[in-house]
Amino acid sequence: MKQFLLLTLCTVPGSMALAAEDDLARRVEALEYQSYANTLSWNGFFETRYDQVTFKPEGGDKTRMNLSRNLAGIDFKSQPLPNVSIFGRFAYSSVFNNFGKLSGTTGSLGRPYANNELRVERLFINYGILDGLTFSAGRLPTLDGPPGHLWDGLSRQGSYPRQVYSSSLDGYALTYNIPLGSATQQLSARLVYTPLSHIDVTNGATGVDVFTPSEIEVGGVGTGTFKSSTTPLTSWMLDYSWDGSGLAQNITAIYQGFQFKDFKMMPGWKIDYSINALYVEVKDIASLGLTVYESYAKTKVVNEGGVTVAPGVTYGIGAAKPDATVEGAINLTGLTYTLPVKSMNHPLIGYEIYDADKNSLQFEASNRDPIGFYVQRGKGSHIFYTQPINANIKLRLGLMDSKPDYAAGMLTGEVPSTKDKVTSIYANLRTDF
Repeated sequence: MKQFLLLTLCTVPGSMALAAEDDLARRVEALEYQSYANTLSWNGFFETRYDQVTFKPEGGDKTRMNLSRNLAGIDFKSQPLPNVSIFGRFAYSSVFNNFGKLSGTTGSLGRPYANNELRVERLFINYGILDGLTFSAGRLPTLDGPPGHLWDGLSRQGSYPRQVYSSSLDGYALTYNIPLGSATQQLSARLVYTPLSHIDVTNGATGVDVFTPSEIEVGGVGTGTFKSSTTPLTSWMLDYSWDGSGLAQNITAIYQGFQFKDFKMMPGWKIDYSINALYVEVKDIASLGLTVYESYAKTKVVNEGGVTVAPGVTYGIGAAKPDATVEGAINLTGLTYTLPVKSMNHPLIGYEIYDADKNSLQFEASNRDPIGFYVQRGKGSHIFYTQPINANIKLRLGLMDSKPDYAAGMLTGEVPSTKDKVTSIYANLRTDF
């Protein structure tokens, strides 16, 4: 009995030490996890959309297509230091069980519904250099800009108007918050540099991706190659916001322009392109639930040279002659009205009118509608009804009616006219989490 008590007294301290050590390890692990959780947050969205698309070509028969697609994104943010933040989004998009081929989106700029892969849609760092001055670098938030957030009654999802930026772009930005001496008004100025690259590297049959600058070949639209790796694309922006004015809950006005120069199409032909856009949004006018918005843009293409299509015949972008300057305009006007019906979770209705002339040109690599409604040359209307199911789920029903007067895209020669008609009746179910 004495031996048993002695053995017990000898083993208890060891057991207590082991238990204390195990408890300490758990506490350290909990502290490490808490530190991680304090610097990282995440949220996301999932959309599933059905479109019934009807196409009536000029002089042709009407055809119909049923299209079902998914779009999802997981957003995350980390703030390891007070003046350092990292933002990102992993995105997924697909056509339901598709055995066909999709085309139209090139490079890494858009949302390729042709595959089921996760991709990085945004990933950038914000570094506060000084009070009010922020440097950003990486894949910038150049998608889902206004007015797209208004379709589902959301807060602003992207920094830049979609008429200017609607593609995933890598680059650098410098933002300065201009002091206005008001707690309800904000004004920021931003410079953005997102160089365009087109680099094809061929190193014989070795497959070795090691090259010198003289071996870089940059391809254009044609068959030529050039000894240059990038085309600078620069943008400038003023972003004004006023909360709680006597007129509306919020007033937003954004001016943005961007340009690229000396983009080599082929030997003897290069272009300059610029767009200047103004977006104005007046939200919840006089607390009536009415929001109106206007997006207007001017585009300009300057051809230097052109492409020879026949002896003595040379075309430029949008012109049947070389060295031509082509200017156009795009206008989008819209409104939404939130119904004061609490029992239905305050649904909203909306209406948009779109108009773009013959010589307008804009780029859209992330459109959610399948008919290119916001990049056509012509007129269109969009009516929609958004029904909140609960705080996280919203169902949007809509009709897009597009009547292009001219063919779309970056076309050589005079832009041809058309009398095509395209409509899309859709249902979009969105879940935010």
